[in-house]
Amino acid sequence: MKKLLIILLCLPLLFNSCKKDDDGVNENINNTSPSIVGYWNSTEWNIVENQGYWTTYPNGQKVITHTQSQTNNFWLDLTFQSNGDAAGIDEDGSVMPTEYYKNGDTLLMDVYTFIISTLTSSNLTLELFENDTNTSLNPINDTIYFTEKSELFKFERD
Repeated sequence: MKKLLIILLCLPLLFNSCKKDDDGVNENINNTSPSIVGYWNSTEWNIVENQGYWTTYPNGQKVITHTQSQTNNFWLDLTFQSNGDAAGIDEDGSVMPTEYYKNGDTLLMDVYTFIISTLTSSNLTLELFENDTNTSLNPINDTIYFTEKSELFKFERD
């Protein structure tokens, strides 16, 4: 009887001690920081694209045969809402709705993964890197070609 009483008294302690600890970890997977929420005006869009071929794929060197760079003063204005909805607004005012997911310095929108290099109360800078490797349409040519594209998008908060 004493053993049963001790077990019954210790049982609530067991459940309290096994309670999940919070440790201040944010378990919200969609980390949509309030600092990105709002309307962002596009101020600059820089594009650098390199094209070339591999000496030996994939461990050889890349030989760049063509480089193109371009700077524009507009891409898309962006608006982010706290519920994960976003939209791009072009120069004509056309709205392209999408969803976004922000986790740390990574921003996923549509099919793109952006790196957030600057995020302050008034400035947002996003970077996008795309790579492609392909072969020639000529079956005799076994050269492996590549295209590397980096884009830098700058915004100011409205």
